[in-house]
Amino acid sequence: MKPTHSLKKLKELSKRYARAQQVPLHQARDFVARQLGFPHWNDVTKEHRTGWLPTQAQLSSIESLLINSLPGDEAGRPKHGSYIQTSIFENDVQHGKIDGHEYQISVSLGDVHLYGTGWHLYVPEAPNKAPRLEIAEQIEQEAPVHEPQFQKQALSIALKRAEQVRAGIASDWPRRSTKPDKEGVARHPINGAESNKWYCLHCNSSMTGK
Repeated sequence: MKPTHSLKKLKELSKRYARAQQVPLHQARDFVARQLGFPHWNDVTKEHRTGWLPTQAQLSSIESLLINSLPGDEAGRPKHGSYIQTSIFENDVQHGKIDGHEYQISVSLGDVHLYGTGWHLYVPEAPNKAPRLEIAEQIEQEAPVHEPQFQKQALSIALKRAEQVRAGIASDWPRRSTKPDKEGVARHPINGAESNKWYCLHCNSSMTGK
């Protein structure tokens, strides 16, 4: 790897961390610098100018740390890695248990689906849309899914997965898409359009960057 490429890789990892964690870029760069043994990012660039280069092991370590810094979930991470590395739109089914009762959890087009025998908990990708629990009519009232504590645990698992999905989406967005300027103007992550007011097709509402 060329010297300029290794520094570019560190900058890219810093940007992804900033987007996923929604923190200023300078904080993300200082975070990466500390993992390399430097107090601040400026120290990294100074050393780089004198010939210092991160090893491949250090780059891999930083990348793994970034992946692990994304919000996790009770069911464990996808077998293929993180949402930085794989598409969050794939229906990757995972399995788990709540008080001994099996459930499955998957993501489809950014929406989280947690389900078991006769019930389905749906968490929309849009943060301001409420989760919805559906229980089949034939399920007995004594079934665990009717218990408030069971529902609370299920909701916690689904919400954590939704948080992970949203962080994964944001990690690939341009900086101007996650941090509006002082006028509240943000940039669309796909078409590049800029505005201080946006309309959400998921929830049929509008929002501003302020």
